[in-house]
Amino acid sequence: KTDSLGNTEWTHIFDEYGSSEGLCVQQTDDGGYVVSGYENPESRYKWGYVSIFKTDNKGIPLGLHRYYYYSHGASCIRQTNEAGYIIACDDGLIKTDSEGNTQWTKAGEYHSIQYTNDGGYIASGVDLYRGLFLQRLDENGQELWHRNYRSVGTSKWFKTFPVLETDDGGFITVGSRLDLYVIKTDSLGQLPLEVSPSFIHLPK
Repeated sequence: KTDSLGNTEWTHIFDEYGSSEGLCVQQTDDGGYVVSGYENPESRYKWGYVSIFKTDNKGIPLGLHRYYYYSHGASCIRQTNEAGYIIACDDGLIKTDSEGNTQWTKAGEYHSIQYTNDGGYIASGVDLYRGLFLQRLDENGQELWHRNYRSVGTSKWFKTFPVLETDDGGFITVGSRLDLYVIKTDSLGQLPLEVSPSFIHLPK
């Protein structure tokens, strides 16, 4: 943790849980932090259980929640309006209450999740064919629409990164194949334009 000039205020190493890795951090409403990632008590493999660590504002651990998904970890976590959490991992979405108890789950390979202005969610990930997708969900996890962008580019997607709602009500995300792609959609996930660092392509 640093100050506004990048000077270190405190550091903590969480080594009591075996092999573990933090992949995302967010400040919580109480001034503390929540970290998502994976935890492998046996320390033998590059995957383990999805886990979230809660700390106070000084980084002191307040608790660990483990979810039994055999996974490379939770790449994104967001605190919800009711002080719970929504977690994106490569085995699905996990919605919890403020105590970390699971409320609902969705299967799939998700890489990012974000609140939308109507109280729902926008999620990004890749499907079984390594095609990038965006998915709109309501506050209860019910799907509103699902758009696949498998036709963007000519090879398989490796990763999607944070998805954001834009000022015009659409969505923007980035993903990596062999190149970096930026995808901007309208509010229904329709793709009018594909942009990459090297070219702009108008779909047929």
